[in-house]
Amino acid sequence: MHRDPLPDEIVLTREEATIVLFALDDAVVALPHAAALLDQLGTAVAIIVGKFLPDLEDL
Repeated sequence: MHRDPLPDEIVLTREEATIVLFALDDAVVALPHAAALLDQLGTAVAIIVGKFLPDLEDL
């Protein structure tokens, strides 16, 4: 599968970031036995939270 290179930065609205975050969270819950994928998803969630929803880190 060929993937085009991503731009250096991607801008998401708060609403878009929220959708992505909760979709990633649902994926983490749905895949409890896929350790490598869970690590990748956890990293993705941390990036989204840190960049777009930093107030969620305190929950």
